[in-house]
Amino acid sequence: MAQHRTGQSAAPEALNEGYALGLSIGAALLTAAALSALAVLPDAPPPTGKAAW
Repeated sequence: MAQHRTGQSAAPEALNEGYALGLSIGAALLTAAALSALAVLPDAPPPTGKAAW
């Protein structure tokens, strides 16, 4: 019934391709976020022997 109303856009193949595209975009965004966090966050300061608080 849905395929009759929406055409081929609701076919299982189209939904599968859309799901795969969403996963690929999500993986790319997660990788970009991790790399930017590694580039932006400062390194740990050298130990001084004193408590930080």
